[in-house]
Amino acid sequence: MRLKIALCTLAVLLVSSLIGCGSGSSSSFNTPPPPSSPQPALVSITVSSSSSSLAVGKSEQLTATGKYSDGSSKNVTSKVTWSSSSSAIATVSSSGVVTGIKGGTVTISAKEGNIGSTAGLTVNAILESVSVAEVNDQYSANVGSALQFSATATYNDGTSQNVTSSAAWTSTATAIAKLSGPGDFTALSAGTATIQASFDGMVGTAVVHVNALVSLTSIAISPNPGAVNVASSQQLTATGTYSDGSKQNISSTVVWQISNTTKASITSAGLVTGIKGGQVTVTATSGSVSNSIQLTVSAVLQSIVLNPPGPAIVIGNQQQFTATGNYNDGSVQDLTSTATWNSSDATKATVSAGAATGVAVGPVTISASAAGVNGSTALNVVASVYSTFSGGYAFTLSSKDSRGPAFFAGAINADGNGNITGVEDSNTAAGVMQNVAITGTYVMYPDGRGNIVFNANQCHPSGITLRIMLSAGGTAGSLSEFDNFGVANGTLAQQNAAALNAAGITGNYVFSTLGIGSGNTYSVPAPVGDAGIFSANGAGAISSGEEDLDENGTISAHVSLLSSAYSVGANGRGALQLITASGTVNYVIYVIDSTKLNLISSDPAPADTVLGVAELQTNTVYGASTVSGSYAFLLNRPLAVPSGQSSAGVEYGDFGYYAFDGVSSVTGWRDNIGVAGGFSISGTYAMDSSGSGRGTVTIYDCATPAGCTDERMYVVYQVSTTKLILLQTYALPGWVSTNPLIGEADLQPDAPYTDGSVAGNYVVHQVNPIASFSENLLLLSFDGNGNIGGIVDQWQAGGMSSTVVVNPFYIYAINNLGAGTIELTTPVGTQDYRCYVVSPQKVWFHAVNPDGDGSIDQQ
Repeated sequence: MRLKIALCTLAVLLVSSLIGCGSGSSSSFNTPPPPSSPQPALVSITVSSSSSSLAVGKSEQLTATGKYSDGSSKNVTSKVTWSSSSSAIATVSSSGVVTGIKGGTVTISAKEGNIGSTAGLTVNAILESVSVAEVNDQYSANVGSALQFSATATYNDGTSQNVTSSAAWTSTATAIAKLSGPGDFTALSAGTATIQASFDGMVGTAVVHVNALVSLTSIAISPNPGAVNVASSQQLTATGTYSDGSKQNISSTVVWQISNTTKASITSAGLVTGIKGGQVTVTATSGSVSNSIQLTVSAVLQSIVLNPPGPAIVIGNQQQFTATGNYNDGSVQDLTSTATWNSSDATKATVSAGAATGVAVGPVTISASAAGVNGSTALNVVASVYSTFSGGYAFTLSSKDSRGPAFFAGAINADGNGNITGVEDSNTAAGVMQNVAITGTYVMYPDGRGNIVFNANQCHPSGITLRIMLSAGGTAGSLSEFDNFGVANGTLAQQNAAALNAAGITGNYVFSTLGIGSGNTYSVPAPVGDAGIFSANGAGAISSGEEDLDENGTISAHVSLLSSAYSVGANGRGALQLITASGTVNYVIYVIDSTKLNLISSDPAPADTVLGVAELQTNTVYGASTVSGSYAFLLNRPLAVPSGQSSAGVEYGDFGYYAFDGVSSVTGWRDNIGVAGGFSISGTYAMDSSGSGRGTVTIYDCATPAGCTDERMYVVYQVSTTKLILLQTYALPGWVSTNPLIGEADLQPDAPYTDGSVAGNYVVHQVNPIASFSENLLLLSFDGNGNIGGIVDQWQAGGMSSTVVVNPFYIYAINNLGAGTIELTTPVGTQDYRCYVVSPQKVWFHAVNPDGDGSIDQQ
């Protein structure tokens, strides 16, 4: 029926519409509807809840009521937007359901458009448990001990709170543990008590065991007895025993003490460290209880030194050695009677308790061992005594100090009973010392080796010990420092007492010196070399002469000597002046004999500081024809000078042979780089027309001068027809040319040479090694067939040693010109020597790695 009415109504409306459209407008059907009433506006929102607090984990529905402008109110809970000021404390859903998350205060907001309201809400955590704990985790205590407990409340939001002061505390057994304050209890008697803490309806508990009163009755220290090595440590343990029979490690709580802190130290935990060998008492103390043990501190043997180092004996004789042990605490001990002794070759020498007996000729190694440490030295067994050592000897020494080279010259007298006296002069960084007295001792072995000791004096404030090896039938010797104070080496020559006066010095003397100069622009001393000739009249006067000077590459040639003087006094010591137009140079001289003088400059700095020799020139008229044949030569390296000098002080010596044709031409070979290197040389020479024996040599490092640019020039002075003194006088660009090499060339009279040209015992003397790591002398035996044996006496960092030369050691390929090679292995290592034979009595050598040069002189 309702459907019908609706359809009819719709039809009427449609008809009416059609009528209107067809006949124009009609006001009776166009009347507007009456105006509608305005809707009320929301003016405020009120948020309400059944409670202002909420438990964690609980939820509650909040209600939002809106108030409108017409005074009406309506529930708008589902229309507003809800939010929480801290979702970590409480969350609120879109329908206004709030849920507690964590204890705290939160603000809940409801908002529609610009209208909103808030309500505060407290979320309360629910106590879940109360726990009780002893503050020091001490649940077992002795009677009389104080116990302190804490109570902790834990809530369902995961938080906890210390409630010690607000909890109610009780003890289930007050006779065992009595309450004395919040959480504080005193242990009264042995037993077990439960400690309770009640808070907010919950109770927490802890059980404490009170032990009967015990006391420390003794302390044991282990290990007992104790032992520790110097520089090592040992942990000691202190174990306490109590009245109830229990034991406990109390190493960290006792007080440790040691009777002698210079021998050992100990930490608060009982770690003892050895310092010096000996016995100490270690004590551990706790309260009134203590105990002590004896502890042995043992020094560790580091090395064994045999004395004397490298002696020699005649077959059938004995040498008593001592073995001294050096320990890591600085102490020493005589091990002679306890060490195990051994000889490397019992067919040459035997040894028992340090007493060695010579059996057959040859060097042998004597050793002593103890505690896994071995010490050894060489013993040379000979058939007879080589030479005696007594009378006067002149010596020279070269060393080095902060300035560069340090020079010494003097004379000693050996009394035949092991005592020396004498006098010396020195020119060192400490200044010029003159006429300084020498006292000391010496010992000589039958093989021509020995030691000379100078007691401390002004020249040698610490004294000096020198190793000596005699050659030339005992009339000459080589010296090398054999102590820990320096690196001196030098020469020794027997003096002829008849020539130790002014009358003994007569004739022309060729002189040469080498050292450091003053006339240069460098801030440190530069090397200087000097060669010349002077005429002495036998009455103290120098009548004439000339000299050539090379000072760091600055050449002064043909400098005339003016009249001057000389003198000779006791010990052959005297004075010499050489005067030129540029000034006077003063020397102290020591006379060896009428043919040879040692020179040392005596002018204080900044004058030149040099050491050298003057040799009597044989009386003849010299010229080109008196220089003829093959001459083996060795020019010594300049002495070491301080770092910073532009001219390096480690140049190799110039070394080789010159073949002079007696007219003007020179050929030959020079080896100045290494054993395998060298140059074929050629050149010219000319002698002064005066017949004085002075001349010049010009050398080119090539077979013919044509096309050679490496020109090397030398001044030459003839001592005799068989001996020349050479001084470098060229100045090529580069550091090499500024070194004033100086030395000698000796006629080779016995060519052609073979391996058999060198046979017998020889002393190897390094002319000027000036090296901080080693100084050595060698006594070598050449069998003439390429084999070498012998002994090396050497100082190097760490001390002195005497070592037997062992295979493989050989001399080989000595050609007809006398050139050859020696290979040796010493404590420094394997070393190669290039050599030139002058005669069976003398061989020049040049060594590499470490570098050095010198002579091999027949005993």
